[in-house]
Amino acid sequence: SIAAVVKDFAAPNGLAFSPDAKVLYVSDTSKGEIRAFDVGADGTLSGGRLFADVKSDNGRSAGPDGVKVSAAGHILCSARGGVWVWDPAGKLLGRIEVPKNPSNLCFGGPEFKTLFITAGPAVYKVELKVAGA
Repeated sequence: SIAAVVKDFAAPNGLAFSPDAKVLYVSDTSKGEIRAFDVGADGTLSGGRLFADVKSDNGRSAGPDGVKVSAAGHILCSARGGVWVWDPAGKLLGRIEVPKNPSNLCFGGPEFKTLFITAGPAVYKVELKVAGA
């Protein structure tokens, strides 16, 4: 059977697990945030907390969409302004600029260090130093 485990999002979108699968990150496009949940051994979620604000300079949602996690635990999220990157503690490390606003992303390539990004009518790629989880 299927059951809702969290019901207070405005527009949940991207989701990804930490490398150890103990944390689930979920982007909320409308609210402009990423929340983090602890994952129990039985798959239950607890401790829902704000992990990151994904807002433009004017304080409005930057439309966080796809979420991926690197093997080092960095959280990557497509949103207005590029692919936003945080460390596991929630510190914004920077953004990977993309010619158009990105909508989704995934790791690939022979060593899983190529980040593919959908944005507008195109798919872009960038080589990273860290592999995807």
